[in-house]
Amino acid sequence: MSELINRVDGWLNPILVKELRQSVKGRGTVIIMNLVMVILLGAMLISQGNVDVLSDRAGMMIFSIISGLLSLVCYLIIPLVLYARTSGERTLEDQDLMYITNMNPRQIILGKYATGLSLLLFYICLALPFMAFSYMFKGIDLLTILISVGSLLATSFTVVQLAVMLGAIPMKKGIGSRIGGMIFLLFFFGRGLAYPIMYATGGISPTGVSWGGMMTGKTILGLGLFVLMFNIPIFLLNIAILCPATTDRARTLRLYLSGLWLLVLTITYFVPDLAASWFIYFLLLSLFSLLTSLAGRDEIGIRLRRLIPQNDFRRNIAFLLFGGSAGGIIWSLLLAAVTVGAAMVCSFTQRNLGSLLGGDISGKLLTSGLMISGYCLLTYFISRKIRMLKSYNVVPIAAFVFMMVLSLVVTIAREVVRDLPDIWLYISPLGSFADYQAEMPLFAACFMGFSLLCVIPGLFRQYRAFKPLAVKQEESA
Repeated sequence: MSELINRVDGWLNPILVKELRQSVKGRGTVIIMNLVMVILLGAMLISQGNVDVLSDRAGMMIFSIISGLLSLVCYLIIPLVLYARTSGERTLEDQDLMYITNMNPRQIILGKYATGLSLLLFYICLALPFMAFSYMFKGIDLLTILISVGSLLATSFTVVQLAVMLGAIPMKKGIGSRIGGMIFLLFFFGRGLAYPIMYATGGISPTGVSWGGMMTGKTILGLGLFVLMFNIPIFLLNIAILCPATTDRARTLRLYLSGLWLLVLTITYFVPDLAASWFIYFLLLSLFSLLTSLAGRDEIGIRLRRLIPQNDFRRNIAFLLFGGSAGGIIWSLLLAAVTVGAAMVCSFTQRNLGSLLGGDISGKLLTSGLMISGYCLLTYFISRKIRMLKSYNVVPIAAFVFMMVLSLVVTIAREVVRDLPDIWLYISPLGSFADYQAEMPLFAACFMGFSLLCVIPGLFRQYRAFKPLAVKQEESA
């Protein structure tokens, strides 16, 4: 028996053991546990007194109240705890400690995920007796409770992944503590995280409100796509963040997303209801990839140059998959282009892009996508002309803040100044959603073309420099 316990102990992730030991020894877990139990008990007693227990929806109403309070813990408190612990270990001052450990980035991330999953299961199990109390009334069955709890666990685990990802970004201690407020946004994001996929596949919401048949093929497909399109990419992105900058961090993630694009497109051929979700997801994904590529390195180190293939065709493919800024920008633009092109010409739609998404929504999305891409490329061009920047990590943040401020200023100006010239809507990244006009896509395409012409020389220089290490260079290195 002792030998079996020792084997199991050896299989456990050291990060999981450390985190759980800290939770058990600290007072915070005990305080939060008792506070959650008191709140759930009080909510159950209050709902029992205010809800008509003889109505047909009494059980659903009580269950919604309890699951809503539980979601506050799963979407907010647990991600905040994991974010605080991860960010405390990933400050710029302690960054070297991450690279001298015997554990690889995958083991570290899996340990953090296992800790978050353990805490989620602990508090969900803590609330299950209160949820079972709602089963005594009418309006809800046991299967609905179990599926709702599973949906809550899936979506809250994704929020935990995002919290670990934000905490894994190396920052100074002062800056890292200030952006902790960003996690509060994850609560609202997590509440609606599963709805696009669940709506498209006839699933259920995290709070137990169901539509369509439960546990049907579409529901299972929706949960599978949720894991493929959210959980796995975030996991690969977390590993890429922990890897040193001198390694090929982006290749695995871009390879996976390229395969995922083809897989979901094939599934959409048999399930046309997923067409709009597929288009919006990969369009937004290409914009996010383009934004993050602005922080990529322009020069490739000796370690990466040893991995560049000698074959020209394989070298071109490797250029798109390696973690340089030029390859990331071109890969992101190609992903957006093939997504729009496939939505227009694939036979599964049997109609044009406008009718695919309904009304002017396709034009609004395309206009905003072109404007955001143009601003990202223009920011990339300006940042490379400024020689004072020691690092390009601040470039994506500057581009994002500028676009959001410009959109907010234009929105406020439209409310204050009634006769605001239309040009302000045209230059706003999100102006098409405020007041869409037929000429906006043409203006956005021209702006995108101008920005692309500005960055083409720099991208071409990086492409020409993307060559394998010569024998003489390798000997000198």
